[in-house]
This record gives sequence, structure tokens and C-alpha cells, in this order.
Amino acid sequence: MNSASGLMANDAFLMGLYGGLPKFDEVNIQQINLNWNGPCASIVFDLNEFPSDPPKKWNKFNTVQLEISFFPLRKVNIDVFSGKNLCAVNIEKVGAEFFVEITGGAKASFVASSISIDRVSAYFNMP
Repeated sequence: MNSASGLMANDAFLMGLYGGLPKFDEVNIQQINLNWNGPCASIVFDLNEFPSDPPKKWNKFNTVQLEISFFPLRKVNIDVFSGKNLCAVNIEKVGAEFFVEITGGAKASFVASSISIDRVSAYFNMP
């Protein structure tokens, strides 16, 4: 696994932006996607904090968005998903499995063998 935090693959860029793995509290969940290939799930969400020293090409932006995937899925449960998904995303590794719980406006959980950050991007979010 290519992981600076030891938790998620491909997290070195994100850790460099924030000086460590940022908290996934009060994030805005945009998407929860399921795919039969794997099978896998991915979530897309906005972090609640913008980095203090972002890349120069992000100077006009104010929001960082992540896409994280979980694969292969061992278990998935989606109870609630709506237009107001201010949530906490909790990720724990127990043995060889990752347990992911989303609580707040959306309620979901996943159990998977690995987690990867697939995309880190920025955009301007109108207040």
C-alpha cells in the first residue's frame, strides 16, 4: 500500500496539504457510488477546511473535494441519503479490514479490504 498515514492508499498529497490526515468531520457528502466491479464503493465529499498553504493553481478556490474508494466490499449499508448530507466519516482498520461509518445527514457503512484516495481537487464553493 502506498500510504503516508498507513490508513489509505494514495494519501501522500492530501497529507502534504494539511500537514497530516485531515479530520473528516462536518464534511458535505456529494455522492455515494456502488460498482459491481470489485465490488467497490466510492464517496465524494467536501472537506470543511481549506489548507492554509494550497497549491498556487488553487488560489481562487475555497473548497477541497475528495473521492475515496473502498474495495473489495465485504458489506455495505446505506440507510439515509438526502440533499443535506453534513456528516462525519469515521474510518477504522481492524485486522485486515476497514470499517467505514458515515453519520449525520447521511447514514451509511462499509466494510472493505482496502481504501484509496482516488481524487483530490479544489473548487470555489459559493457561501
